[in-house]
Amino acid sequence: MTKTALVTGGTSGIGLATVKKFLNEGFAVTALSFNDGGHTAEPQALGDYTFKEGDITDAKRVEEIIAQLVYQYGQLDVVANVAGILGNHTPFVEADLDNIHKVLDVNLMGTIIVDQKAGAQMVKQGSGVIVNVGSIDGLMANFESIGYMATLPEASAINGSTIMADDGYTLFKGVDLPD
Repeated sequence: MTKTALVTGGTSGIGLATVKKFLNEGFAVTALSFNDGGHTAEPQALGDYTFKEGDITDAKRVEEIIAQLVYQYGQLDVVANVAGILGNHTPFVEADLDNIHKVLDVNLMGTIIVDQKAGAQMVKQGSGVIVNVGSIDGLMANFESIGYMATLPEASAINGSTIMADDGYTLFKGVDLPD
């Protein structure tokens, strides 16, 4: 059976590098992003690659994409939650609160939504791995991009909560990750 991976933010930067790594390891990869970033040809040349446009803060869309992946391949083995936005670089006292709210929605709630929907599928199938990617910037004081800085430590907290999901049920079973 083909191993599968869902990579959020998989069309640029670390997300695109993650997509390529999984493809090189033989995974069927679905990249979820708000746009294709013009980077679909390269992953398609590497293997079984699908791009799905969507917003990780849209729980219904995330659920649809996971259902499509499971329908096609039979299971969801790995989620790499890489999607995130930086927001505006402005001093905190001048920061646009709507921009901060958008960063919190994407970086925090988007991660929670993807983890919840993927986790439900993984519990149902009895295995799976979820990896949430954060940044060391969340541990450093910075007066700019306060929304971004506020969301980064949460990836670690969400990882811990995901591991303990459903009364201690561990999702880390049965999947060999690439080195």
